[in-house]
Amino acid sequence: AACLLKGMTARYLLRNTFPVKRGDTIVVHAAAGGVGQILVQWGKALGAQVIAVVGSAEKAALASGLGADQVILSGREDLAQAVRRAAGGEGADVVNDSVGKDKGMDSLDSLRPRGLLVRPVSPVVSCLAVCVCGGGGSGSCTAPSPPPPCLSFGEPLLTAPVQGSPECTNDTTTANLCTYCPAGAPP
Repeated sequence: AACLLKGMTARYLLRNTFPVKRGDTIVVHAAAGGVGQILVQWGKALGAQVIAVVGSAEKAALASGLGADQVILSGREDLAQAVRRAAGGEGADVVNDSVGKDKGMDSLDSLRPRGLLVRPVSPVVSCLAVCVCGGGGSGSCTAPSPPPPCLSFGEPLLTAPVQGSPECTNDTTTANLCTYCPAGAPP
């Protein structure tokens, strides 16, 4: 049952949340974990450039053996710089960040303009914090969970798509989507 659930999660991430296609650059956090291993192999089969993020040399060898184009050891190098270098300076199309916690800003900074940060285990509040405080690029963050009751999606700050503020919608596919456009970025 656990294997089936991991495969279904990987399918949801690669085919529904962000439909990966040939030429896309994807970042997979926890690439040596159950879902991560499937994401690496399936992403390669779809023709994507796969950048794996792992926590040890042993896990790096595993991710490399699964076909990852680039393996980054978490905490040993700047994630955003390493991803941009591997992606030819553009950043990733999608970052699947199942780790959450303190990796959110690094993951957001790893995106190309209008890229997508997927944090399936993070609460929406973290999504909003990442989107509001986002770095030098523009991107989106999704957390497939219902919004906590303390958030109001009707507040003017959250619904107005103005430079430097988030745009939040409540949609049935990803439940909560926040898009951040820093000042000066194209809308």
